[in-house]
Amino acid sequence: MVTEAAATAAGDTDSRESQGGWAASPLFGGILASAVSARLDPTSGAPEGLTKAAEQGVLLSGQNLPAALSGVVRETDRAVLGGYSVILWWAVGLTLLAGLIAGLLVTAKAPSGDPGSR
Repeated sequence: MVTEAAATAAGDTDSRESQGGWAASPLFGGILASAVSARLDPTSGAPEGLTKAAEQGVLLSGQNLPAALSGVVRETDRAVLGGYSVILWWAVGLTLLAGLIAGLLVTAKAPSGDPGSR
């Protein structure tokens, strides 16, 4: 049986988690669009629809496309995957930075291992 306090606590946790996602989504979405756009600039001949889909992080399939577009789709997919790689490394860097800051902010001494000293 779930108590009302437990349900409220679970709801608060979900709320805090969604706030973190709400804050990170625009940041990483902007990074993705920027990284994909930078990689697509040298690609010539990409239709506007393919470019917009790639900037939103959509991988495209070369099936049922004219042969002339297969190279463009391949380059677009490379740009999207490169953008996701950039986001991954940004997330790793920010996580390491947060860990470093958290480690520097902890100023309390660790308790001694003697049971009698507590």
